[in-house]
Amino acid sequence: MNLNLNFGEHFYEAGNSNLFYDLSITFISAFLGLLAALLVNRLIDTKKQKKEAKYELQKNISHLNYLSELLDSIIKNYPQQALNYKKLSELVKENPLEAHLADLRATYDLARLKDMDSYELRDAYFNLSSRDKNSLDKYRKIFANADFLLMYFDDLLQQNENHRNFTHKDQLFVRDCVEEISNRLGLKEKNIQKENPQNFQEITEYQYLHKFSLIFIELSQSIVDFKTWKEKYLRPLHDSILYELSDIDLADSIFSIIKRAVGRLRNIEFNSIEFANDMENVESKINNSIDILEKINNELKEKTSHNILQIP
Repeated sequence: MNLNLNFGEHFYEAGNSNLFYDLSITFISAFLGLLAALLVNRLIDTKKQKKEAKYELQKNISHLNYLSELLDSIIKNYPQQALNYKKLSELVKENPLEAHLADLRATYDLARLKDMDSYELRDAYFNLSSRDKNSLDKYRKIFANADFLLMYFDDLLQQNENHRNFTHKDQLFVRDCVEEISNRLGLKEKNIQKENPQNFQEITEYQYLHKFSLIFIELSQSIVDFKTWKEKYLRPLHDSILYELSDIDLADSIFSIIKRAVGRLRNIEFNSIEFANDMENVESKINNSIDILEKINNELKEKTSHNILQIP
């Protein structure tokens, strides 16, 4: 027992206690250095996370602001386009025998909105609010109503183009009929003049033919107006030619051409009125979708204006 105590005394006396002291200082210094490094790394990570969160916040707001800009444009332009179709309806009803084209607003924002649906936009939108059924329904309504408007206005444009094409085709048919009628009447007029060089102007049949020859020339010198052609040329011929021409066969053949031309004009009128009725109701068909988009957009603006985005 005395030996052990003496050994401790010798150990202490020999200065070995300095080694223990140095080891303690080294250990404490290393621990403090490690702790400082961890704290610095933690501060750096926190700063980095805040920077990333800020960037993510700005990116989300940017997505949603662009979404709102597209909705603003759609809410503004497409009701105006509906009014343009209503004006087209009025023009068609006023003159159904002519081919009309609606004034088109140069905007493709519905197509841009359709292409915007992505995971990034969904994350941005749902970070704006809770991921509940109500938020999901609103998000779906944005694109469901945009899809409806896009398809509907594409269909209206195609209807307008088809109507113009069919009208133009029928107009060409009527024009060919009128030229054929004029050629046959003109030939008969010249034959009467040739057979009666002295008194052809006194012949009633010649006077009848010459009157319509002058009408044809007058109408041909101005812009083609099929309503005028019908009222001043085709209809009067239709009502009189069977009684005025001496050549029954010629009268019958021309009358048949007139009936085909008048019938085609009647088809143009009927189709145009049907088309005009469709164009008249465009506004009422889009109002519900526009109202839905406007309500959602107002909510979107309110929240993004305050930068209320919850970062998970």
